[in-house]
Amino acid sequence: MTTLLLIAIAAPVVSALGVAAAGWRRSTAGCLIAAALTVLVCGVVAATRVGTAHHLALGGLLRADALT
Repeated sequence: MTTLLLIAIAAPVVSALGVAAAGWRRSTAGCLIAAALTVLVCGVVAATRVGTAHHLALGGLLRADALT
């Protein structure tokens, strides 16, 4: 679960860094779409795993529950 939360955070950051380094192109736009889909999939998987409880990760720095 911790990895899932970190992937949802890292995907947009990595894509934004790629756009900053390479500039706005069709390929970098595709990376941004892939990052958005990654966040969506991570959210769906986290929602099905957490259910009605909550999950803490990284010593309480990250929290996933049914509303977030």
